[in-house]
Amino acid sequence: LSADGRFLVFTSNTPDLNGHVPAYAIFKRDLVTGAHQRACRAGNADSGNPVISADGRFVAFESRATNLAGPDHDLQPDVYECDTATGNLTRVSAPLSDSVNSVGSSQQPSISADGRYIAFTSDGGGLVPGDGTRAGVYWRDMATGETRLVDVPPSALGSDGNGSDPKISADGRYVLFDSDATDLFGGGLNGRTVDVFRKDIATGAVTLVSQGKDGSGANGDSTADSISADGNEVAFTSNASNLVLGDANGTADVFARNLGTGGTTMISAHPDGSGLAGPSAQGAISADGRYVAFTSSAGGVVPGEAPSTHARIYRRDLATGALVEVTSGLNLRPDSLIGEPFGVNLRRKVHLIAGTVEDNGPIARVRVAASRSIGHARCLWLGRGGHLIKRSCRRPFYLNARVTDSLRWTLRVPRLLPRGTWTIRSLATDTTGLTERLRNGRNINTFRLK
Repeated sequence: LSADGRFLVFTSNTPDLNGHVPAYAIFKRDLVTGAHQRACRAGNADSGNPVISADGRFVAFESRATNLAGPDHDLQPDVYECDTATGNLTRVSAPLSDSVNSVGSSQQPSISADGRYIAFTSDGGGLVPGDGTRAGVYWRDMATGETRLVDVPPSALGSDGNGSDPKISADGRYVLFDSDATDLFGGGLNGRTVDVFRKDIATGAVTLVSQGKDGSGANGDSTADSISADGNEVAFTSNASNLVLGDANGTADVFARNLGTGGTTMISAHPDGSGLAGPSAQGAISADGRYVAFTSSAGGVVPGEAPSTHARIYRRDLATGALVEVTSGLNLRPDSLIGEPFGVNLRRKVHLIAGTVEDNGPIARVRVAASRSIGHARCLWLGRGGHLIKRSCRRPFYLNARVTDSLRWTLRVPRLLPRGTWTIRSLATDTTGLTERLRNGRNINTFRLK
């Protein structure tokens, strides 16, 4: 989401957005006008994990495509930046030697406010001289083409650990990350426990963020979540219980640390400072460092809160300490989308009906019905084993699709279907029994066989 909340970026392979490109592509949506556009051109393989600059112009993302920005011979996922104003695409994770197995996979982009600086991870080295094959965090200046290592001690080209989860400040000077290294400042206080650090790109200084209240190392793993615009306030998630006084809930919490004062605050806590009765994660700090949003599965976080089996989102005001519920934890209806087949198809080519599904909880099942009208308000319905059933068009015959990871569903078509125009319906149901409604263009679609 852009800084003013107007522009949103996402990935999709749905035909009504992506045309006939057989891969996930990146899209940018204007939430004021409702218009959407493909973020530069689509590649010959999937793209994902997009992030957008504060001004809404630049988008950084991951892709397995090899035809986005000149030759790409390493056969590994790369990070790219797209200028949505000009359509220009640039490879961010540019290797020293562009050949098979010369570098690793590059992922997790984080972009500065003006799109000039991008932090990312790469798990095989080969991006700066002397970096070896260690997995780590990198920083790139898109104006000069300079790439630097981030998760290493000052002036070093390596570390005894691996960095991940980079988050870059608005001006690109600071990068927040987590690492299990012991040779970073403070990283040796707790052995191989994963800690959160902040790197000053200008000076090379590394600061330990996930520090115990008495200056000791954290007694649990931590994850880098978010950094304020000026890089002074950071949010992170930790399983440690010794970062602040009174953390006795025995589960993951969200914390904020002011690197100017050295003060750490437990964000996921009751007004009296006691911990919540459930895990919290994914801290997101505002640009000015005043507000931190987070998710929590705990109940009774705020007075009068209705019970829910779903995680909720909350926001804490660091100036006043006030905690408000952002989402009510309501059980939303699931949402399925038919992805294939679509348009005109040869009979012998259609062996699968497939799509995606989403919900704010687990999916129990997706039922699919496929029909072709034969006149007089009667239809042929696809039945079990590919057999066809004649019955009223008002009485859909649903088959259970296979659901994978509550994200994708598939239904095999074991026999050739008759020529003609077919209608597909999909209905997703979550584990609470809530079923979606039918909507044309989403979970009702047609295709033609010839």
